[in-house]
Amino acid sequence: VRDIDGARRDRVVQAICDSVTAIADKRKVRSSVTLVNQDPPTACSPDITAAIAEAATELGLSTKHMVSRAYHDSTFMSRIAPTAMIFVPCKNGWSHRPDEFASVRDIENGVTVLALTMAKLSGGTWPSDRSEL
Repeated sequence: VRDIDGARRDRVVQAICDSVTAIADKRKVRSSVTLVNQDPPTACSPDITAAIAEAATELGLSTKHMVSRAYHDSTFMSRIAPTAMIFVPCKNGWSHRPDEFASVRDIENGVTVLALTMAKLSGGTWPSDRSEL
């Protein structure tokens, strides 16, 4: 169970555990629940997400602020450094599946947004001629 609100996530987990106990009691069977992990929710850096949005806009691309409930490395990296993520459109909106597909153009756009974002955040320059990339 994942949520951007840790307390709400914990209430849902507790409700599930309570349901397991109630169902087991009703059926007169033993039950046990073991939590494997319960990492805290992670928020992306507002400075980085703003730089990403600015870069995309400069490149004539649209943006959408999203919540990802997947278990990304950023969950752990955010404990030591500001993080954010850039997602590219996938066919049918599907990701984290074997049939995930992103076009070469969308991947190129994502990489270009990343490069411009890094230039902005580092105070570096951006080539006026994209052929230099």
